Amino acid sequence: MNIFIEVSDLMLNSTIYLYNNKQCVVIDPSDPSTVKNTIKKSNWTPIAVVFTHSHFDHIVGIKPIIEKNSSIPIYINPNEAENLFIPKNNLSELVGIPFSIPKDANIIEVKDDNDFIVESSDSTFSVLLHSYFVPGHSIGSTMYEFKAKNEREKETTWLATGDFLFEGTVGRTDFAGGSPKDMKASLEKFKKRYAKRRDSDIFIIPGHAKSKNSPIVLLDEELETNPFLKRLL
Repeated sequence: MNIFIEVSDLMLNSTIYLYNNKQCVVIDPSDPSTVKNTIKKSNWTPIAVVFTHSHFDHIVGIKPIIEKNSSIPIYINPNEAENLFIPKNNLSELVGIPFSIPKDANIIEVKDDNDFIVESSDSTFSVLLHSYFVPGHSIGSTMYEFKAKNEREKETTWLATGDFLFEGTVGRTDFAGGSPKDMKASLEKFKKRYAKRRDSDIFIIPGHAKSKNSPIVLLDEELETNPFLKRLL
């Protein structure tokens, strides 16, 4: 399985495509026009969409995907699922561009600390993801771990952290559903879990990149330099 990370112009959102041949899984599709163009240019057929959380800038890019396939599986934390249908809750109303997905969308709730397989209907392509709930930025923020080949064709481990963890900082906690207390607990769990794996080449894909040319950061580097992780015991 291969990976392609696309950084949007406006808010530097990272849209992640996991693909093989002509099929793909899309994590946090952000910009509708860019997502549509990328899928068309690559001649991919999306088999599923996975959300780290329900804020509009991470979900609105599903529009061209769901318009083409209204029954496409949508994976999300159960505490976030309802927000997909409510513009006020997903913050799209706040920015004056109300967005919601159809009420009959195919929602699949993700369990915490759990392996799950996303598979095409013809079983020719599958993606193994591990979910890990990391509330703080939002009530149901979820991180996903998976393996994919990097640009050198070496298979390595990736963490799609959404707005839980950025390069050098963390997501804000002052939106509805956010909690500084939950963020601290999530960071503690994250450090406890991944500090034992510092000898591995694990790459973090934040929900917002530091720049257009810097969409990823090494886990080891983040554990060493991110002040929100360093200050933890």
